Amino acid sequence: MTWRDRRLAAGAGALMLALAALLVAAGTGRGAAAARTPSLPPAVIHARITGRPILGTSAAGVSAAQAAPSAIPPRSQQIRVLKAVLRRMHKNYDKCLPNTKPCVRYAQLTPGPQDIFDYGIGQLWLRGIDGAGTTVAVIEGWHNTNIAKIVAGFDKLLGLPNPKITTIYPAGPLPKKCPAGMVKLGSYGSCQAWAQGELPLDVIAAHLIAPYAKIVISATPADTQIKADAAQQVAPPEMMKALEEISSHHLANSISISDGTGETTYRNGREEILAQNPGELAAAAAGIPVLNATGDCGVVQNLAVANGQCQDVSATPDTATWDDSPWNTAVGGSIPNVSPKNGSKLGPDPLWHVAPPNAQFSEGAGFSSVFSRPSYQSGVAAITKSSKRAVPDITMDAQSGTSEAAPLLNGMMALVTQLNHGNVGPINPALYHVLGPQRQKAGIADVVKGNNSADTPHGKVIVPGFAAKKGFD
Repeated sequence: MTWRDRRLAAGAGALMLALAALLVAAGTGRGAAAARTPSLPPAVIHARITGRPILGTSAAGVSAAQAAPSAIPPRSQQIRVLKAVLRRMHKNYDKCLPNTKPCVRYAQLTPGPQDIFDYGIGQLWLRGIDGAGTTVAVIEGWHNTNIAKIVAGFDKLLGLPNPKITTIYPAGPLPKKCPAGMVKLGSYGSCQAWAQGELPLDVIAAHLIAPYAKIVISATPADTQIKADAAQQVAPPEMMKALEEISSHHLANSISISDGTGETTYRNGREEILAQNPGELAAAAAGIPVLNATGDCGVVQNLAVANGQCQDVSATPDTATWDDSPWNTAVGGSIPNVSPKNGSKLGPDPLWHVAPPNAQFSEGAGFSSVFSRPSYQSGVAAITKSSKRAVPDITMDAQSGTSEAAPLLNGMMALVTQLNHGNVGPINPALYHVLGPQRQKAGIADVVKGNNSADTPHGKVIVPGFAAKKGFD
């Protein structure tokens, strides 16, 4: 066992406490029969709407003073603060949020109390495991100068402390106007979509889990994109620069990226996709785990020319480029299976799949066409029956898309880092070699229902996906 393995094994103890999600890869390699998505309480049925504000977030009426970062008190005081947060979550869970007509309940917030209850985060908070002394980074395509106020508004609802938020610009100052290529992407990848939807979602999701962690926002728009390649509008080389910047200066202990651009949409193919490697390798060398969303369109992926989420998708199975890297952890989507009345656990979490006519969203899953199967997946090769990298590696709540799932795990990595007293590095070897085989004993809950088939608006399966079943699948 190498020193790196020992560090991962040490961090695994924290993962056993902090992670209550699924170690789930792409499936058996064959299309699964369409399965009916399990019925869930109405309070947890939620479809991702890109570019829209997240429930419970608003900068309205929040002053600069109210948005100022909270001081980090002694550990005993942190526990008292978060104990009060938990009491408020339980007390208000079935109540309406202030000023919502028709009523929107606290139980519907996503991210929100349902995640704290579903993943057992409260028991960690009461031990003083709350992200104090750690920093998480989120990679974004634009900035939002009101982000501190937006987060403060969310914190006020739940009684959470305001985090210290810093925005950096690794690719240089933002252009005065949103780049034309990004404007064309509309609700999917425009500057406004990043600023109003993705960025607040990422920050709040990570902050919810690790309320005393600091947050670094990397604003890296596609302003120097290769004009001949639409994919560069969405997953630009600037994001790779962001990884290098954060890693070389040790600005964060973990990083999340919420980008679902598929491999097949890159005009220059393998060469262009592999150009992202230096950033990911820099993070790995610095001991920083990189967590990537697997996309929201099921077994297919959003095309880079789309101007709406899952409106223009690949005609064949495809996977998200950033999450396919063997150095990164691919985070898929499930749904907290908790009571809409009190947040109590009802059973295993099913895969996130909002079926027609409500919407056409589900977690991305499948096999890379570029990256070979990494050694840590050799133990499941007989199950995946593929020589390629299989994704996802784990799932989290994705009711606001897998763009929510990745930063939720980012927050959990802050808890892991705090327990480990230092960076844990890429976590996939620990997931597959230590935690996965132990399953529930290690806090890895099996997802046994749901599928990620691609549907038409009328409910017809156009590209069969993968169905969850008992055990690793």
